[in-house]
Amino acid sequence: MFFGMPEDHLQVLVSAKAIIWNGGRVLLARNSRFEWDLPGGKVKLGETIESALQRELKEELAVELVSQELISASMHHFYSTILVLIYGCVVTNLENIQISEEHSEVKWFESDKLPIADIPLPYIEPLKFWSNNVKT
Repeated sequence: MFFGMPEDHLQVLVSAKAIIWNGGRVLLARNSRFEWDLPGGKVKLGETIESALQRELKEELAVELVSQELISASMHHFYSTILVLIYGCVVTNLENIQISEEHSEVKWFESDKLPIADIPLPYIEPLKFWSNNVKT
């Protein structure tokens, strides 16, 4: 049982991802599948989505989350039991980004030079939306 629900109910994990935009560029991180990924990760049991996003950004990049705005929610493109929430984020400490062991590199991309072929498909539309609507 999970929170009093029968075992035959679908259990969904939640992953919170961040679109970090600065000066017309977006920050992407290369993952172990050689994709350019959005920073972020799974929400732990008992953790709020916002605190999970803050924790993940601190662990992966050593940046501090200032604010976030939900821009997309969809099921994971490979795993149908993971709900992916994509947030447009404002962060601080961008000048001191540190890469965690989860990624081989991070890179800033201009909005018109995104490596579309190497970004998971469900991230493309939220990236385009945020690039057209972000104010930083």
